[in-house]
Amino acid sequence: MEKRKSFCDYAMLIDDSGIDNYANERQLKTSHFARKIKVFVNAVDALRDLHNDDLLPEYIFLDINMPFKNGFEFLDELLSMPKRYDGIKVVILTASNDSVDRLKAEEYPQIVAYLGKPLNQKHLLNLRMSIVKQKL
Repeated sequence: MEKRKSFCDYAMLIDDSGIDNYANERQLKTSHFARKIKVFVNAVDALRDLHNDDLLPEYIFLDINMPFKNGFEFLDELLSMPKRYDGIKVVILTASNDSVDRLKAEEYPQIVAYLGKPLNQKHLLNLRMSIVKQKL
């Protein structure tokens, strides 16, 4: 049986909810979005991993409302990192319906999508189509 090719090699998932991480990681795997998925329950550990790992994710699925360092604080730090991090694309994955959050997200150039939880097949299909269109 032929193995289905993933959309990207490596994605990172950052969310303080273990249940959401489980469901979203499963959705990413079953949709073959990424060959490798690293999951973090806080932005501090994810940033530490980004600094220490030579392999960078192509996509980061990021929750906004988290303790210690929220999603926007994570994005601010990501923007201040060396140029090699510029190609990382971020997908906001949140339960927040706050229009202020959505407007603030538009200020970050690395954000390619703003999705509501939980992640589903339709979200991922639309995300793939949007990314492919941007490349054309």
